[in-house]
Amino acid sequence: MITDVRSGNVIFDSRDRDLLGHQNSEAEPLGPAQIEQLVHPDDRVLYRAHNAQASMIRDEKILKHRYRMLHADGSWRWIQRELVPFRRDKSGSVIEILGVLRDVTDEAAAEEQLSHDALHDELTELPNRALLLDRLKAALSRSAREQRQVAVLFCDLDGFKIVNDTGGHAVGDTLLVEAAERLRHVLREGDTVARVGGDEFVLVVEPWHRSRPAEKTTNEVDDQKIGVEVARRIVAAFAAPFIVADVDYEVTVSVGVAFADFRDRSVTDSSHASKVIDDADAAMYIAKNEGKNRIHVAERKEAAA
Repeated sequence: MITDVRSGNVIFDSRDRDLLGHQNSEAEPLGPAQIEQLVHPDDRVLYRAHNAQASMIRDEKILKHRYRMLHADGSWRWIQRELVPFRRDKSGSVIEILGVLRDVTDEAAAEEQLSHDALHDELTELPNRALLLDRLKAALSRSAREQRQVAVLFCDLDGFKIVNDTGGHAVGDTLLVEAAERLRHVLREGDTVARVGGDEFVLVVEPWHRSRPAEKTTNEVDDQKIGVEVARRIVAAFAAPFIVADVDYEVTVSVGVAFADFRDRSVTDSSHASKVIDDADAAMYIAKNEGKNRIHVAERKEAAA
């Protein structure tokens, strides 16, 4: 299509509206208001911004962007638009733009799936370690601003090896999926549960949007109570047996709890997230050694001066 930069009107298009499911080749070119109404509401600001940039495109430059448009069947299609200068006035300003549009919905869906797969566990669909670290780093940065403590819970299933040995890996996988669901139900929206190993899960419990005490001096105690209470609910959630193929499997969980201290200057360092996970991991092994099916809270070290 060829568009007038000043008015936004489409001067010419191929009259082939197959991209959006409209087959009327006799229809008049759409005006700017009509076109924008077909753009997804979340994409309109970006769409307008690229339209504004179009008047400043150099001859050797191609302006590319993607946005969603409404198809005749009611679905949203990802459209890639490539713009180049078509005509300039005597002063050299762009007055007409040539645009080529392609439906890239399948390509966008494939890219989204690849991005999802790179950050999620294939079996449980939970975040993997990479996404866990990203979310934990964001939580730690906020903890420094809000002066509140984030809890990290490291969970390891007790007796899972016996399930694999007696029932086979298919039964073990089914149990892991159910374990992931039980962990999801314990958390609130905004918290994170990730699978980081065979039968190992890590939870990030953030204190925001939970009850906050009136006295600021007790915030630290309150935040720690939140983390410990979630750990207790996890242990309780694994009290009931897992039933797979009409067979009951007794699998409990050992939980290590560690807290990121907002007073520690290194709390926002990229390496601090891994350190807190390691602290929770070490606490989990203490829970294992103390008899399993229980929680252990890591001893807090003095914050860095």
